[in-house]
Amino acid sequence: MLYTSGSTGTPKGVVIEQGHLLNYVVASSSAMALDRCRRWALTSSVVADLGNTALFGAFHHGACLVVAGPGDVKDANAFSRFMRERRIDALKMVPSHLEALLEDEEPALPATLVLGGEAAPRALIERIGRLAPATTIYNHYGPTETTVGVMVHRVSAQDPVSAVLPLSRVLANNRVLVLDESLCLVPGGALGAVYVGGAQVCRGYLNREAGSAFVADPFEPGQLLYRTGDVACVLPEGGLRLVGRADDQVKIRGFRVEPAEVESVLMSQAGVRQAVVLALLDSNGGAELRAFVVADEMLAPQAARDALRARLVSLLPVHMVPARCEFVAEFARLPNGKIDRQSLLSAARSDARWPAAATPRDALEAVLAECMANLLQRDAIGVEEDFFELGGHSLLVIKLVARLRRLLRLEVAPGLVFDHSSVAALAAAIRALDGQDLERMEQLAKTHVLGHPANAERG
Repeated sequence: MLYTSGSTGTPKGVVIEQGHLLNYVVASSSAMALDRCRRWALTSSVVADLGNTALFGAFHHGACLVVAGPGDVKDANAFSRFMRERRIDALKMVPSHLEALLEDEEPALPATLVLGGEAAPRALIERIGRLAPATTIYNHYGPTETTVGVMVHRVSAQDPVSAVLPLSRVLANNRVLVLDESLCLVPGGALGAVYVGGAQVCRGYLNREAGSAFVADPFEPGQLLYRTGDVACVLPEGGLRLVGRADDQVKIRGFRVEPAEVESVLMSQAGVRQAVVLALLDSNGGAELRAFVVADEMLAPQAARDALRARLVSLLPVHMVPARCEFVAEFARLPNGKIDRQSLLSAARSDARWPAAATPRDALEAVLAECMANLLQRDAIGVEEDFFELGGHSLLVIKLVARLRRLLRLEVAPGLVFDHSSVAALAAAIRALDGQDLERMEQLAKTHVLGHPANAERG
């Protein structure tokens, strides 16, 4: 039994037979030369499909499976230490998670790296190429319903890196088809829906109907195709490139999320009249959720946001909690009366409704504010603003901790950031830490602030 990451917060159980899994293990081993991997790192649960590449990749070839502890994958320095000390030579990971773990001063990468669960951005591939040119990278794709994965692409150092990595090889005994609405094959260069058939299509879902997820195969009588919901472009040279979803589902840090499900939870909250949740792409090719709310009371927006976010955190998995909630007086409408969702993407908060951000009061707060603002891709943040309210999440915490270690020679546990999520609170908590050279830290902070180009004249 494998579980999807779940678009509603309630994962679906996917019934996988031994024959499905055996075909995946043998076919993926052949396509990615996994027999050469001798020490796999297991960094994710085997309840979902991501970890099964490492688990069975190791067992099938008699290799060592090294199980990472929770702390090994929540801190860049700890991850690098784990990779080196345990001599890891093979790893499968979600691209956005790996990207955060490379923030260490001396990042460590394996000889074989499998990226899956979401699109791998060009910047990450180029960064890996600079850090570890000998690392062999595979782009891997496949929904849980098709047993872990059905396509791969080996990234060649000689080829220019495209904005979205292609998928060039179908694993043995599987079929990946790109079809139009009439279930006919689309020509090269055209877009279509991705369907999967063959030896790895699951039996179905546990205790629930499959609905329209499986359709009769128009090319193989008596066989079924799984409708993935992904849209792809057929490449002239063969293979395909994923371009998005046919529905509104998005991937947030490797998890499937249906924005409409988050809207439904928002609408069930007291005081919420209307809600719209949109997925916005960031500069790294990832996505975050942004919620827009029309509420009964607009008199105290900050208090309302705090209360609403607290309720969402208690009701939803962390990857489904919107990075930011914007309160608006009303929604713009299209001529047909529907909400103009595109206009919401450029909606700005009114200066009259939101208080001015408080500026840093000392060098440590200035460094913390600068690091947080850079990670959030904002010009500046106030010392009392909440890092997570502004869009922070666990992967950005990993990066923040790594940057503080690099700039201030300061050891900060990720949990400290979660418990003290504003610049002012985190600065106070850091000064209260035992065993730190606070005098050196303060001097490093002052040196960094005075050496920053924006402060050169003032310094």
